[in-house]
Amino acid sequence: MGYDVFVSYSSKQRKVADALVHALESARIGCWIAPRDIRVGEQYPEAIMRGLRETKLTLFIASTESMSSRWCCNEVTTTVSLNHPVVPCRIDDCE
Repeated sequence: MGYDVFVSYSSKQRKVADALVHALESARIGCWIAPRDIRVGEQYPEAIMRGLRETKLTLFIASTESMSSRWCCNEVTTTVSLNHPVVPCRIDDCE
């Protein structure tokens, strides 16, 4: 299965991210999620860029933690610069 969706999330929401990936992949929607899809020996930043380029959109799991994460911010910013859509999924009372 190829990748359709890049999943951006705070590591504190790993269980939520895994549940969403499972649901999407059960519907045959391919997901790229770290650390699962980082190749052995691949540097983390390069892997994230590869994942963003290989997907069609980013599912941003919006939470208080992800909204303050520089990594998540970089992923969303890169998604926008690639002209890919960002689909937010808000899971708490973050702004």
